[in-house]
Amino acid sequence: MQVLLVFAAALGFGFVGSIPLTGPIAVLVLSRSVAGDYRTARQIGLGAALAEGLYAGIAYFAFSALSASKLLKPVADAVTMVVLVALGIYFAQWRYHEKRSRETHSQRGAWIGFSISIVNPTLLVTWSAVVAALIGRGIGNGAELLAVPFGLGAAVGVGGWELLFVRLVKRFGPKFTGATLQWAVRAVGVVLIGLGLWSGWSFWHAAPQPWKEQLQLKKQHG
Repeated sequence: MQVLLVFAAALGFGFVGSIPLTGPIAVLVLSRSVAGDYRTARQIGLGAALAEGLYAGIAYFAFSALSASKLLKPVADAVTMVVLVALGIYFAQWRYHEKRSRETHSQRGAWIGFSISIVNPTLLVTWSAVVAALIGRGIGNGAELLAVPFGLGAAVGVGGWELLFVRLVKRFGPKFTGATLQWAVRAVGVVLIGLGLWSGWSFWHAAPQPWKEQLQLKKQHG
């Protein structure tokens, strides 16, 4: 059961996190799709998904060593609150801007996607925050072996969005990448803000009593 939960959670985060058209991978996939080179667009997206899945698996394996700590729950909730609210605000204000990229060749599209993502260390930080949130809520229980389904789920989620996006552009044309996508991303942002606030509420209730007493004393003396 834990394997399925970890896989599904990583898939969901990977899918939703890939929706905004930011970063070099998104620009490449978008430009190749709009240009009608759907094969290259798909290969770039899948190559990037493989690299991101590797980062996600590494993050889960490394973070699981901290799962026995009693402070993990409040720390995980605090990290989740900050990350989700920040992402939510960013998503809620996101605007679509059409961008163009250099030409690519279908024979090496997958390698381009993989190489660009594998040298991006911010992916490790992002997935570490996701892992902290999941383990803090008891999903996975910090078992190191679950890094495999977690990484696989992340790759499937990212790759799934890339394939869906290319298909939508092919089906509905460049208009899909404009106002429709912008409002979809903003809707996701509102949901993320709500989830972040919920994590903040969980953080307050899970925080050790000494933390709460110190905060209350600071408020009284403030």
